[in-house]
Amino acid sequence: MGKILKDRYIWGIVAILLVFISYTYFQDSGKVSWLPSDETMPITDTVIDQVMFLSIVVLGAYRFHVRGGIIASLPPFLVIVWCHINRLTEIDDWVHLLFVAAVGIAVSFLVGSYADDKKKLKVLATHDDLTGLYNSREFLRLLQVEIERFQRYKSPLSLLMIDVDHFKNINDRYGHQSGDNVLREIATLMQRGARSIDYVARYGGEEFTILLPDIPFSEAMNVAERLRNTIANHATTLKKGQTVNVTVSIGVASFPEDATSSEELVAAADRAMYAAKVAGRNKVCCQSGC
Repeated sequence: MGKILKDRYIWGIVAILLVFISYTYFQDSGKVSWLPSDETMPITDTVIDQVMFLSIVVLGAYRFHVRGGIIASLPPFLVIVWCHINRLTEIDDWVHLLFVAAVGIAVSFLVGSYADDKKKLKVLATHDDLTGLYNSREFLRLLQVEIERFQRYKSPLSLLMIDVDHFKNINDRYGHQSGDNVLREIATLMQRGARSIDYVARYGGEEFTILLPDIPFSEAMNVAERLRNTIANHATTLKKGQTVNVTVSIGVASFPEDATSSEELVAAADRAMYAAKVAGRNKVCCQSGC
């Protein structure tokens, strides 16, 4: 029930229904007409003026709804007041103004809900719902974009492939909810250490990737080592005050030293990560070793 009450689509439809129900009553009583003339409303009888007036009201209501707060909605409504305050002399004028404003508010609810839903759908399509990081599909798209950028500008590009060590043991011992909490904590640590131009993604399960534009191989190894050390020294708090320390194995690959395509770069970083696992975990490795 609470979700229904918060659904702005429903409130928008309800508002429109109330407007038309009220309008029908006033129309039957002869107090108001839908398209005003100069005798009933301080607007000229041209369609253009009426559309402009309605647009101003809708804009004010939309700004109030989407931008938030009365202050954001004041400019459009002040235009109305400034233009018509001296001409609103009849009660029907004010009634008609309220009708138009109500329609504007209803429309703003619907438009705002559509805009919010469109934004949420875009986030769901490109981000992992558990960690908030980019998902694997968006990561692969961004990787291809960066590969194409390298081909134009020859700027360095490196990739980190990260796997949480012994993650199954965490799930088995503490439960899957605690495992999810560990993944979120690691995602947060990676985001904190990343630059604004880096792309951090959850590649799948307990695997993550970090795409490092403009970072050559030697610097990428240093970035990976700092990240490995940060995670190893971080204690994740679980339920009932329990804490757990986890480590990660990281594989590093660079373009074009280790690959000639996006697929080859992912494969090279994955092989390096596997080498870190074989070498004893909690290590950083590359194509030439650890």
